[in-house]
Amino acid sequence: GQRCAVNLAGTDLKRAAPVRGDWLVEQGAPGVTDRLDVQLHWPAGSTGLPGPRAQLVLHLGAAAVPARLVALDAAALPPGQHGLAPLQRAQMLPVQMQQAQMQPVRLQQAQMHPVHLQLARLQLAWPVSAGWGDRFILRDGAAHRTLAGGWVVDAFGPARGSRQPQRLAQLAALALADPAAALAALVADAPDGADLAHFARARGLQPAEAAALHQQLGLQLVAGPTAVWGLSQPHWQQWQARVLQAVDDWHGRQPDSLGPNEAALRRQLGAGPAAQRLLHACLVAAVAQGALVRDGLCHRRPGHQPVLAADDAALLCRISPLLLAGGLRPPIVGDLALQLGLVLSVLLAGLVRLADRGLLIQVAPNRFYLPGVVAQLEAEARALAATSPDGAYDAAAYRDRTGIGRNLTVQVIEFLDRSGITRFDGSRHHLRA
Repeated sequence: GQRCAVNLAGTDLKRAAPVRGDWLVEQGAPGVTDRLDVQLHWPAGSTGLPGPRAQLVLHLGAAAVPARLVALDAAALPPGQHGLAPLQRAQMLPVQMQQAQMQPVRLQQAQMHPVHLQLARLQLAWPVSAGWGDRFILRDGAAHRTLAGGWVVDAFGPARGSRQPQRLAQLAALALADPAAALAALVADAPDGADLAHFARARGLQPAEAAALHQQLGLQLVAGPTAVWGLSQPHWQQWQARVLQAVDDWHGRQPDSLGPNEAALRRQLGAGPAAQRLLHACLVAAVAQGALVRDGLCHRRPGHQPVLAADDAALLCRISPLLLAGGLRPPIVGDLALQLGLVLSVLLAGLVRLADRGLLIQVAPNRFYLPGVVAQLEAEARALAATSPDGAYDAAAYRDRTGIGRNLTVQVIEFLDRSGITRFDGSRHHLRA
């Protein structure tokens, strides 16, 4: 309740142009936002939502910002189950009525006239600084009257899908007052994981506080390209069971195949883009635990061995020594045909059949690798990225490290990109996981 003055000095102040409602924050604080997902408190007897063209003004801190209101759910009674609703109601009472022991009757009478609660989105005319729990007043700018109060549930919600059931469930979890309870509810309703960075930002948690919550709840952390996702242990175990069952089903349907690669498993499980990171994490964990074996790009159960037709088995035995002898630069298909005395078209058809079963990997149209050698190509990429300041490399660096020549280098690194092992940003290649 005290006031202070801060003397701002610096050559950039004129360009920054501080205005009423701005905040002085430390480095690393969440940025500004022009949309707020909030819980509104409509007074008893309120006539309901203003019209879509109503000129509303949000009063948040010292800021007064024109706003447009979009209801996300219907108004509900009674308040008090989530977030700050009980505290907000108590703070609206006179000071002497907050002391329940001194005025129990008057407090009970106040609770008989609860406010209506409603989740809503406020789209603002310009960005403001806001955080979880910040209280505000919403006024009708034309009629000069107060419509509602409320508090911020999420200042950094997604631009789209604010009315989807999944988003409403997220807001219900975020509205819980206790951060641990909020995060537990969030992950319990997210079989594919909750965005932990968004939760920490929405709740204003420092990294150490967020890490302590993850440990307290025993979350399984899964790193994605741009975020870390958290799963409850039951959801993580369900994902692991699904992946192992999918590999078992593959072996049952295709006993002549080494096993599915990650792309095939993704199609089999119907995993969308958001679940790809979980599939990859489950495969890595299963290999580390010994539940799966990775051969090249394929995954198989430890006891599984493909049962090949006699001609394919004989071809694999003949070409394997020749491919191994070539190391990271195995012979092209034409040279293999000459060495084996086979018609090129016949050999190519056999190589493709073996590649379809995962026993060979076609890196380029005229070059096939054994799975173990492809693992070496990936290992070279990882080692090269590990020595790079930005964790990436270009074609020249990979060529120099492997010594396989310029043309084959281009084919190999394009193959690694297609396989999802690396990602090309237009100039350099980054490991995905």
